[in-house]
Amino acid sequence: MTDKEHYQQLLDKVFGTGFVQIPNDRMSNNIIGALNYKGDFDEFKKNFEDRLVRLKNKFSGTPSLAHLKTTLKEVANGKNANYTGAYAELPAFDTLQNNILTQPIEMDKNIAGVQSLASKFPNRSNTNADGYIPEYDVYFDIKRLADISRQLFDDIIRKAIEKTGVSNYLIAAEYDIDSDYRDYESNYGKLLNELCTELKTNHSTYQSKVCNVLFRIKDKGIVGTTSSYNSEIHAKHILHQMFKYSDKFLLDKPFFLVMVLFPWYNNIITEFSGMNKKFYENLSDSFFNGYKGKSDLMNTLLPTYLGNETIFEVTRKVTGIIYIEDKSILGDGGNLTQTSTFVYLNSNADNKAPQMQTYLLSLANSNAKGCLQWI
Repeated sequence: MTDKEHYQQLLDKVFGTGFVQIPNDRMSNNIIGALNYKGDFDEFKKNFEDRLVRLKNKFSGTPSLAHLKTTLKEVANGKNANYTGAYAELPAFDTLQNNILTQPIEMDKNIAGVQSLASKFPNRSNTNADGYIPEYDVYFDIKRLADISRQLFDDIIRKAIEKTGVSNYLIAAEYDIDSDYRDYESNYGKLLNELCTELKTNHSTYQSKVCNVLFRIKDKGIVGTTSSYNSEIHAKHILHQMFKYSDKFLLDKPFFLVMVLFPWYNNIITEFSGMNKKFYENLSDSFFNGYKGKSDLMNTLLPTYLGNETIFEVTRKVTGIIYIEDKSILGDGGNLTQTSTFVYLNSNADNKAPQMQTYLLSLANSNAKGCLQWI
């Protein structure tokens, strides 16, 4: 049975036959692969099915079920960005739709461009938010908190093997995991060509001449890497990514960014020595306060931005950032949803949301590890 056939059976079991149809091909990914893997990932399999049941019960009979159907279909997508983004929505909606809410969250909300910063971008008549909490009149958008550098290097290595046909070597990229992913992104083609050349000739470990990265290549055994890490540096290098979501920011209503962390697409941020909280606080502080008192215009950061707002004025359109850690692999979340939630509120926000203080506290206090903090 293929991974997709097994996933189809699971969806049929929970939602009923015909609720969603998964294309029957041999493409797979970490999520549906683990669900179909024999002899391991038992905790994840149980927690994944339990989450599907909760989502069905929470949103049954609502228009949001149509969006959930689309999301579940995308979870089976073979492309990394597609399935990881779709998967992030499952723990997010499971966590955010808690017992404090008396009405279901509305998924996939279209918003007129004039009500958001989408109006400041070319050819944008509207924008879309992943969720709307009607009883608080608050919108949010869900993003995966991914290790972009690792994904870039995994893709470079995979493509180099495909191009050269050299598949009998172990290859790993060694770099500082808190480094700026944009350096690797802008030099993607050069890094790929360099690795292809090396695989065709020397088959040995080498230091890249393009970027500060060491490619370790071995023909047998285990290939390992080492790295340094600083949460403050990491946060500064991720900061640019946050502004790519600015077309979602609303002008006159509270808006939250929801960032979902899952170990299979980001294992840098961990609880060791409280590094996760340090990172979340550093990233939130850099975003909320890093441009305070500065006159830098938003279009110096994103050239496609057509408005005259400063970067700081743009950050004031975000009410807060909610970080959700999905603990479903090992089931060590300490609560029903197997998640930990960390809420950071923007003290400079134009559109604060005091009406949802109790709700936000309930998210942060859903287990002993979460927090609610003004930055």
